[in-house]
Amino acid sequence: MNNNDYGVYKGDIEAGTDEWLVVEMPVELGTASEAIDHYSMSEAITIADYLTQTEGVSFKFGRPNDRHGS
Repeated sequence: MNNNDYGVYKGDIEAGTDEWLVVEMPVELGTASEAIDHYSMSEAITIADYLTQTEGVSFKFGRPNDRHGS
């Protein structure tokens, strides 16, 4: 598995309410298949923390393809 295949999302994967970061600036969210998934783990953590602080909702990091079978 590639070390640079993480993405950033908000919502709940288990409940199917997850939305993934598609465009960084301005922030646009979409499906896992549309997600930006070329971040390293540390980059994704940093971006998720930043978005949580600036957007006022909780963002998390993960691998879109792992969790959605794409």
